[in-house]
Amino acid sequence: MLSTNAYLSAYEVLALCQNLYIIDLRDGVASLGESDVLSRQLPNATVISGQQLQDGTADLPTDKPILVYCQFGMVRSVFAAAQLKKQGYEAYFL
Repeated sequence: MLSTNAYLSAYEVLALCQNLYIIDLRDGVASLGESDVLSRQLPNATVISGQQLQDGTADLPTDKPILVYCQFGMVRSVFAAAQLKKQGYEAYFL
């Protein structure tokens, strides 16, 4: 388990990327060009929509912590991490 604070800095994330399941929660990622997406995406991130998280249709691992990030800061990622914690996941936001 990571620190009790749900917020992780970018430096902490880069150090932990191999041990986290990373969710890219940005809407409209599919409409961006591939180079634009890759230039803004964390290593090993999986694009999952907020709707998939709410519906429970996202296939998420239970054996590692989950990090959620979004396009405009912490608004949606905070909410998503809180919802995942309520569902029993070890979840953090960036």
